[in-house]
Amino acid sequence: VVFGNSQFIAVHTNGTAFSSADGSNWISVAGAAAGQSFTGVDYANGQFILFGSTGRFQTSADGATWNTPRTNSTTALSSAAYAAGRWVIGGVNRCLTFTNSTGSDQTATNMPASYTVTSVVGRTNLFVAGTSSIYPPAFSTNGLNWQYANGLSDSIRSVAYGNGVFVAVGSHIQSSADGRAWTIRSANMPAAVQNGGVIAPAYTPFNDAAVFGDGKGRTRRVRLGPHRAIATRSVICAQGSTYFA
Repeated sequence: VVFGNSQFIAVHTNGTAFSSADGSNWISVAGAAAGQSFTGVDYANGQFILFGSTGRFQTSADGATWNTPRTNSTTALSSAAYAAGRWVIGGVNRCLTFTNSTGSDQTATNMPASYTVTSVVGRTNLFVAGTSSIYPPAFSTNGLNWQYANGLSDSIRSVAYGNGVFVAVGSHIQSSADGRAWTIRSANMPAAVQNGGVIAPAYTPFNDAAVFGDGKGRTRRVRLGPHRAIATRSVICAQGSTYFA
């Protein structure tokens, strides 16, 4: 789910999408493509983007009328980011990049070592991506040419940016001020964080999330109470200075 242009847009893995102005009353988005399992939705630069398991994506300025460009990918797309005047959508073994509002000028770019992108984030003139394989974070200034950063090789489930810091979460937490040089901040993350899964009752009677204050220091855990299983596929920056994993 994402908020933009005074509305929420939510997608479902069954290929449906919904919009809401208040978060309580939802209507179906008729123009959203059927026939694929949606894996995500994003909003930036006055534009929504939907993407899914078949490699297709759609763009919209108002959330009602959607463009569906011919895509250069047939493999699943997993994450999208906007920076430097262009969109980057990460997926299996590659990224798609485009600059115009319809996505018709897209370019497919293979990632280093053809790894699968699990998460991508963009800020100013830099994109940072994580992979499900054991590699360091990758970075690119244009979304087309990628290289490994100087960081820990890890299976990265999510990357985020906030408070002037990039953060990557896998079996470890690592952070970077410039996306190029990374420092390990925490080791031995809970299995659920490592696997991007759900914390099971067998792990602890109190299912919880790992939290750290600024991306640079200690980690601590916040109890959510019993039977509060949570998905940990994403890193969320809250209040601009606290990260949750």
